[in-house]
Amino acid sequence: MAVAFSVQDYYDLTRLLAEHPEWRAQLRQLVLTDELLTLPALVRELAEAQTRAEERLVGVEERLARLETAVAELVEAQKRTELQLTELAVAQKRTEQALAALTDAQKRTGDIVDQLLGRDLERKYGTSPWDRERAGAYFGKWLKPVEVISPNDLREALEARLRENEVDEVMLADVLIRGRLRQVESTPEVWLVLEVSHVIDRYDVDRAHQRATLLRQAGYHAMPVVAGERMLEECEGPVQVGQVAVFLNGSRKYWERAVEAALRAEH
Repeated sequence: MAVAFSVQDYYDLTRLLAEHPEWRAQLRQLVLTDELLTLPALVRELAEAQTRAEERLVGVEERLARLETAVAELVEAQKRTELQLTELAVAQKRTEQALAALTDAQKRTGDIVDQLLGRDLERKYGTSPWDRERAGAYFGKWLKPVEVISPNDLREALEARLRENEVDEVMLADVLIRGRLRQVESTPEVWLVLEVSHVIDRYDVDRAHQRATLLRQAGYHAMPVVAGERMLEECEGPVQVGQVAVFLNGSRKYWERAVEAALRAEH
């Protein structure tokens, strides 16, 4: 049977619940489901989780801020490093240019010194008229008499036998010396075609050989000779193949072979 519940009963109930708060908890347990009863606890847990998440987020943001600061500092450091590297590259380039200029200056100085030493050697071997008597000191042991001839004195004779460019090549010889061999009686006159350098290189050997060959074509018993203070190792092969005599500080090498080749030359 249904129990009637009046409005007055409702007001009496609310008054009693107000006067006895402990009854409200009992009433909630009777009226509400277990899910509704646990809802406040779940809300509190959710709120606490939210608070923890927010705290972690703040920490992450702080770390991100520190990371951004570190990255910015690294970028600035990288810019400074690149600037320093650029300045270093510019300084390195200036240094290389200065070294190149110094190397060129040293080379020019070396060339000038070699030229001066070469000219001094040419005078020793008799290239100038006032030093021609010195040629006898160097070659008088093997030739008699020793006579230094200016290439230009042969120009007319050579022009009748050689082409113009060949005559011009012979005119460039450093020294021409003629004489007869002391050790062999009744030998024809031999012509020494000298190329004189402080340091004898392949070009000196080639020039001496080429100019002596042209004189042979013109009818002279010519032999190529190179003279200097020292000779590069690369010249040993060409000297022997070309049968070129070598004078280093007054000492001679390959003289006999060069003489034989000059005397065998056909006219």
